[in-house]
Amino acid sequence: MNLAQLASLLEDWYGAGPGTLGIDTARTANLANPILREFYERLGGLAEKGTPFSHRLSRRGPLAAQDRVLPLNELRREDDATVFVTENQDVFVIAASDNADQTNALVSGDVGDLSLRHLTDLGIPLSELVVTLVLKETIFSVQDRYRAPSPLKSRTSAISGTHYRGRYVWPEHYFDFWLANDVWFMDHFGGWAAYRNHWKQPPA
Repeated sequence: MNLAQLASLLEDWYGAGPGTLGIDTARTANLANPILREFYERLGGLAEKGTPFSHRLSRRGPLAAQDRVLPLNELRREDDATVFVTENQDVFVIAASDNADQTNALVSGDVGDLSLRHLTDLGIPLSELVVTLVLKETIFSVQDRYRAPSPLKSRTSAISGTHYRGRYVWPEHYFDFWLANDVWFMDHFGGWAAYRNHWKQPPA
């Protein structure tokens, strides 16, 4: 799944018009990494605070339910890279190299058994990590409003949808997603599900 396909999927999920979840190219022009720039141009609006699609009581955007995609104005430079994700307890950060030839994600902090003092290439393509991140955060962001009735039922309902398999920050661990029209399911720690339009409900 590429970023254009991901954006189309999210636009349908939120009932948003084409291109309305992104950030204007005039504001993203200074992002050196082309993959990161495309991501913010297509979906960066979901990282902003107080968007119409925000879920949590903190009013952070829907891409900050577990780990947090930074809003455009909070991106920071580090070791010739741009940090754009922080883990929910600041255990690790994720960055995109400012070198356009470096197409893998960079990570520093504690990742599994690794303690990375500097931004490190773990061999995960940046585009793969971003798609996995956005899908998992979209699903997690519904959880403060609605708990899926059962992982098995949710998986059964979602299995007819598009299947995506991708990595986040752990090189050997893959997340599996099934993305049907009315329910998205993530096979992770027993299974997590999000149902269409439940993001509109007030927090439980």
